[in-house]
Amino acid sequence: FNVINLVIFIWFTVPLARLVQWIAPVPPAPPGIQPQYLDKMYLEQPALALDQVRRELVRVGGLVDNMVHRSLHVAMRGTEADARELEKADDEVDELYEKIIVFLGELSQRELVGEQPLDLSRFVGIANYLENIGDVISKDMLAVLHKRHSNMVFVSDSTRSVLEPIEQEVHRAFLKTLAALETGDVGEALDAIESKGAVNELATEATSHLAHRLVADAPSRVEAFEIETDIIENLRRINTYCRRIARLTIDHHDGKQAVAAS
Repeated sequence: FNVINLVIFIWFTVPLARLVQWIAPVPPAPPGIQPQYLDKMYLEQPALALDQVRRELVRVGGLVDNMVHRSLHVAMRGTEADARELEKADDEVDELYEKIIVFLGELSQRELVGEQPLDLSRFVGIANYLENIGDVISKDMLAVLHKRHSNMVFVSDSTRSVLEPIEQEVHRAFLKTLAALETGDVGEALDAIESKGAVNELATEATSHLAHRLVADAPSRVEAFEIETDIIENLRRINTYCRRIARLTIDHHDGKQAVAAS
């Protein structure tokens, strides 16, 4: 009997599947990038909701990290296609940023206790600084690329060799900050904060190198100097935002420890 039923109904599998899809169609996925950790059901438990926000911020930080890692190469040697990829990445960061801020706004209407209002404010700040870093790259660093193209400026290997250590230190500090946000390791955040001295020292050395090249008999040397010093300033701004995120991460961790101790 079972075998006969199987033989009969196996031929109706596809039509039945189509009937089910017609009766209860699966809604299409919303366009654009979507949060992975934010859900309105968490709003009823603010502690859990805040931790979900932290996880989403780490995810956004990963997208920003990819932009930071690529920004110097794109500014110095990139094409218009590279620029469009960075702009698309920044659009995704902006979309997630808006959704995080809306979620935090809804959470602020719930009954928050202890450190929760401060953590909410800290996470707003972290989201703002991550979005600021994306804007520095998508607007200011890409402005360098467009200026380089319009003035037909080529960044020499010697200049590249003094700019890359700055980018590497800035990127290292950002990774430290991201690790602190993800794991709560205050030591990582402190390392990121202390990167200011190294970044400033490397920036000073690079600017001095570029200034010496101004006396060289090279085409577009003034335009090249402006472009290359813009790159240095943009990298320093990224590091500033990174250190601000690290400080807020330390405040968040210290607040959690204080609550646990009480």
